[in-house]
Amino acid sequence: MSQTSRPATGANAVLHDLPTAALKAAVQAANIGVWHWDLTSNIIDYSDLARCILGLPRSGPVTTETVRALTHPEDLPRTREIARRALDPDVRGSEVYSYRIIRPDTGETRWIQAHGLAEFGLVNGVQAALTYSGSIQDVTESRVLRQALEDQSARLQLAIEAGDLAVWDLDIASDTISPSPEMNRLFGFPSDATPSAEDFRRLYAPGEEDRLKEVSAAQMADGGTKVQSEVRYVLRDGRERTFLLRADIQPKEPPFTRAIGVLIDVTDRVRREQQVTTIALEMRHRLKNAFAVISAIASRSWPASDKNEGLKWFKGRLQAISAATDLMFRINAEALLVADLADRIIAPYRHPDHDPITLEGPDISVPPALATPLAMALHELATNAVKYGALSVPEGKVTIRWEVPPDGSIRIVWQEMGGPPVKAPAQSGFGSTLLGSALFPPPHRVEHNFSPDGVRYSIEVRTD
Repeated sequence: MSQTSRPATGANAVLHDLPTAALKAAVQAANIGVWHWDLTSNIIDYSDLARCILGLPRSGPVTTETVRALTHPEDLPRTREIARRALDPDVRGSEVYSYRIIRPDTGETRWIQAHGLAEFGLVNGVQAALTYSGSIQDVTESRVLRQALEDQSARLQLAIEAGDLAVWDLDIASDTISPSPEMNRLFGFPSDATPSAEDFRRLYAPGEEDRLKEVSAAQMADGGTKVQSEVRYVLRDGRERTFLLRADIQPKEPPFTRAIGVLIDVTDRVRREQQVTTIALEMRHRLKNAFAVISAIASRSWPASDKNEGLKWFKGRLQAISAATDLMFRINAEALLVADLADRIIAPYRHPDHDPITLEGPDISVPPALATPLAMALHELATNAVKYGALSVPEGKVTIRWEVPPDGSIRIVWQEMGGPPVKAPAQSGFGSTLLGSALFPPPHRVEHNFSPDGVRYSIEVRTD
């Protein structure tokens, strides 16, 4: 009734010659279940492993209704269509496909990969499927892993698009950069263009290529393989943009063969920082002029009887305030020790005959980016203490203490004692805002306690 099969050749011949025991051992080792459907008798036979994979009893009949009942409802139309195509003599489909089942024994949803192949013959003179045999394999773990990788890739793509950044990959030996739509978008190339590494280098702003080489050499001088720098480019339409470049050079030891990294468009941030710098410099200039005017007025109007002592002390205090102002508005300066920063800020409030302020802590450097916020915070706390707190009375004391917690941050604690009774403010003013999110947004932290015995502020800044 069935057609004569062609002689098996090549790998098929080897498979054909394997004894049944060897084939059984192979599918067992691969954790593959086998099924066979005799369409002439409508009997479906599943191997023990196939039954285990599907969550079926080890014995008992298996019907098409059984298989349909355990197939996930959302996948049933597709598996039906695949079976229909496989059993159609004009199509004879044999695709590998995946679908979900709901195990009848545990109720658990599992992913199954299946492959079926029908044999055809003449039935009453008409071609028809005689048997439908195949294999099944539980691929839930690999499917879940693949889905997790796809989700991770999708999240990364969203982050790339939302953050105006592009991932790049440079083959150093061939000087070939892998094209990407994100890189093309940042640099103004068509999305399907394939610019060369040299095409990107031509867009460096004047002097930037040499500067980047110097920065890279300095950062890798001690055996490091990571480079980070802001780089200016002049795009093809004449616009100047600033990108933050981060690169990982591979392998860890020369000769280096690959560089992979990201570019982040930070143009708007850089422009805002430039505006803030300009305003800060202008404010510092105006304050210095104001201090000079105040000093001149004091020199002319100070009582002659007190010029040797009083005027000298007043000008010294004024000069100390001026120095603290310089520190608050310093631009691109080197790191300072916390002790030096605190000493310079609170100098106007100390006196050789009566020093109400105590500094305590180890030698800790303050990164340049944090020097100005900390200086402004200490200045604000000192000003408040003079107006309302411990420094407003002769017996008042202030202790400034700093330390490095286990997480590597810097914690500075301002503690007042001996001043007037403290009352918490009824509402937050500019000073509270300044000492909070304005100067120290997350992940930095600021805590305050308006204890009746004295105000306590704790400022914890992250340095990473």
